[in-house]
Amino acid sequence: MYITRYTIAQASLPLVKQFCPQAKVLFCNADLHYLRQLRAARAEALEGPEAERALQAVEEVKRLELEAIEAVDLTLSYSEVERGVIEAETLGRALTSPCPWVVEGPQQPVPLAGRTGLAFLGSYNHPPNR
Repeated sequence: MYITRYTIAQASLPLVKQFCPQAKVLFCNADLHYLRQLRAARAEALEGPEAERALQAVEEVKRLELEAIEAVDLTLSYSEVERGVIEAETLGRALTSPCPWVVEGPQQPVPLAGRTGLAFLGSYNHPPNR
């Protein structure tokens, strides 16, 4: 199973473990959401209770994201820096590997009738993609 985004991993992993326990799970974190969220909070220069709430939200996302990372067989990352962060945050318990950002595609796509075994479900309606 190939999963992208920790929120999808949270929802999917119990089902994968229940209905396909022999499956190996690859998780592409795309980016560490808690780091992006921390950068956004710092850019807003929040103070007082607002800053405290923002940091608590970052801590919660960090906890959930690292929980997902430790629950899968392999985490793929586009960034060597983030791979290092994952390895440090999990004390080496999470296996990581680089994930290529750009892949050469075929000049002509395979006709739809000839395709089997792969599906993609994605969304662009979230920050920073929006």
